[in-house]
This record gives sequence, structure tokens and C-alpha cells, in this order.
Amino acid sequence: MKIKNLSFILGVAVTMFATSCTKQEQLGPEIKSATKDFKFVQELTITELNFTQSKKPEFIAQFNEEVSWKLRLIGLTSGAEQIFTGLSNGFNSSTINWEGRSNNIYFFRKGERVATELTITGIRDKFFGDTI
Repeated sequence: MKIKNLSFILGVAVTMFATSCTKQEQLGPEIKSATKDFKFVQELTITELNFTQSKKPEFIAQFNEEVSWKLRLIGLTSGAEQIFTGLSNGFNSSTINWEGRSNNIYFFRKGERVATELTITGIRDKFFGDTI
């Protein structure tokens, strides 16, 4: 009698395990590497940084294929950092809306120079934009 109960419980457990593992779940954002044919359609360009006139900077880049990218802004004095990421064939002001905030505990300072660094998944090099 005990062996029948054990077999039944084991059968139910195996069935539950098998049916629960059929759906593939994604644990994070999709990541897409650049192919060997990757090119910039438009190089990284940045408009002037001037928050005093309520004018936000505009970051623009265009690629010939959809890739995962990361744009990192680093305050050269404060150490403040803002990171934007995406999976697309480029970005512009509708994709990146920066109001001067940072992702870490530091604050960007008035008049501070800010370095820009663009990383494309699958490419070792980092692309540096202007220091704004």
C-alpha cells in the first residue's frame, strides 16, 4: 500500500515538474549583439548642455541594425553618473530625456564638464562623444 502511494506522489511530482518547465521564461531584458556588418548611420552627436534656459540636451545616434546599447554620462568633477540603455537601431530626444539627474548618490554640478561614453553590445571599443 505504501509503495502505491509513493509511486502516485512521485508520478504527480514528475508530471508537475515536466509541465512547469515547458514555457521558456526571460529573466531580464533582451540583449542583441552587433554583427560584423555593424555601422553607424549617424555618429553620436550631442547638442549643447544648458539647463538654465530650460533646454535639455539632445543625444542622437543611428545604427544600421538593431543592437543593445548603453549611453553613460559621467560628471568629471562630481563623479555623478547617468546611464541610458536600449535595444534599437539608434536613439534621439524621444528615446533619451535627460533632465540632469544621476543614477548614483552624486549630483551633477553647475557648469561641470560631462563625458559621454557609448557602448554597443558585441563591440569591444567604446565610442566617446564630446565632453559637454
